[in-house]
Amino acid sequence: MPFIGIVLGVLAIVFGVKSNEGEGISGGAKAGIIMGIISIVIFVLIVAVAVYYLSNPEYMKQFTEQYKNLLK
Repeated sequence: MPFIGIVLGVLAIVFGVKSNEGEGISGGAKAGIIMGIISIVIFVLIVAVAVYYLSNPEYMKQFTEQYKNLLK
């Protein structure tokens, strides 16, 4: 399910650009394109932060300890 944000972001950009054919960009198309870009940027940032923390052994150790304490 985490990839739904990237899929919907791409679709928002595609539909926003497709609605522009032959006319000026409407307000709804601009909003779709902008929100699609924001969705993709947020997704990339979340993935980058997750990769950074999951690749660091010290953070993984802290995470597993906190998770074990949570399950108690």
